[in-house]
Amino acid sequence: IPSSIFGGVCSDKFGRRTTGLLSCLPLLAGWIVLSLSADFNSLLIGRSLLGLGAMMGYPCANVLVSEVVHPSTRGYLGVVPAILLSIGMFKVYLLGYLVTSWRVLTWILLSQPILIFIALFSIKESPYWLVQKDRKEEALRSLQWYRGDDYDVTEEFDEIVTKKQESEKNG
Repeated sequence: IPSSIFGGVCSDKFGRRTTGLLSCLPLLAGWIVLSLSADFNSLLIGRSLLGLGAMMGYPCANVLVSEVVHPSTRGYLGVVPAILLSIGMFKVYLLGYLVTSWRVLTWILLSQPILIFIALFSIKESPYWLVQKDRKEEALRSLQWYRGDDYDVTEEFDEIVTKKQESEKNG
């Protein structure tokens, strides 16, 4: 629970994408510590790092998806992180069945934070967060990137700005 709160605070302060990128660091460290662990304490440290990274990044994934998808598909795609989490757990159980050594499994799973980092590095920050931080020019470019060059984002962008102004007015 503290990791989720910490992730939420980081998400508001540094951005959804940046927090997702930062969450890859404890995930990476956790898998390395688990892979090299020699005693019970190092196993606990590795699992704690994995818990920190996962619970720091998972809420950000939900918010990032809901803020970057088109409003008409937001409801459908809002469940994507939960579905991917379930697929990921199934994959780990399957790998655990197929791979005879838990250490080999941890080295294989080390690829996940690397792939997540590459994926997050290749996208833009949330236009909603950018507007919230008064970085409107960058928010407009981000929204245009997510919608494509041929899409007119003016109405949607104005709606985002209006929502921010209303939330400031209401306290």
